[in-house]
Amino acid sequence: MPPNWMEDAFASVNRAMEIDPDDPEAHRILGAIKLMFEGDMEKAIFHHKKAIEICPSDTFHLARYSVLLSYLGQPKEAMEQINKALRINPFGSDLMFETQGVCNYLLQDYSGALESFKHMQIETRTSLFYAAACYSHLNNDELAQDKLELAGVRGYLRGGLFGLGVAVEAERFAPVGVVERFFGGTFRALLCDRAARDAVEPRDDVQRGAAFARARAGM
Repeated sequence: MPPNWMEDAFASVNRAMEIDPDDPEAHRILGAIKLMFEGDMEKAIFHHKKAIEICPSDTFHLARYSVLLSYLGQPKEAMEQINKALRINPFGSDLMFETQGVCNYLLQDYSGALESFKHMQIETRTSLFYAAACYSHLNNDELAQDKLELAGVRGYLRGGLFGLGVAVEAERFAPVGVVERFFGGTFRALLCDRAARDAVEPRDDVQRGAAFARARAGM
């Protein structure tokens, strides 16, 4: 990356907003920046909602808002948004079906989550991690391990550190501060799957995940 690339990125987004304050994609990107780099959840929600207000039929913005809500511990509201997107476009996209699967997982509908992931044309590391979590909850450790190995992760389930693997993936969507804040609620369900509970205390697993996220952020 060139030096000062982040400052240049911020300047570009702010300039885009000056040129066209009604650009939905500029609002979405600004919302992501507010969450990821400033930890401002209220502004993040505001800008995602503004993008949808400007272009209510854009399924991409609906899906991204659903992702935001799910990682802020609001899976029911997130599911409402992704279902709205799927009503607009029933054929969907991988992002839409992946997000629907994540919402199902957070709502503890593990079979429903797996069904959503099956609609994806190309599996992602996110869908593979969550599919593994679903299989673990459904007491199918063999398929859970298969999904983890497809994601390029080996030994998490057998070593009792499955929750850490999911925590690392969750950190892609939320900065450490947000992850730590919401681990006590919805994220606890994300981390503390059956295998992890057998091996470590939930808080220990959370601490490992947060420490790993901090270490990766400093690389």
